[in-house]
Amino acid sequence: MAVLLTGGAPDDEHTLLAAVREDVHIGPGETTEDGEVSVLTARCLGACGNAPVVVMDGEVLSQQSPDDMHRHMKGWLQRGSDGS
Repeated sequence: MAVLLTGGAPDDEHTLLAAVREDVHIGPGETTEDGEVSVLTARCLGACGNAPVVVMDGEVLSQQSPDDMHRHMKGWLQRGSDGS
């Protein structure tokens, strides 16, 4: 199944990018004011069978939903603020 059909379409409010924007208030190509978070997009990560796929700090996360992204972002931001 194509990534655009499984959560990667940039114009749908229920996508992974929308979840990230809601959590850190930035979009593709942007970086937070503190420089801690940047959002980058890629046309292909070569993982269609696992789509939609997200890479966070080098870790590949497969078959992600917007709810998964909220959970990952919350944990990731908490770890960052703890210095862990």
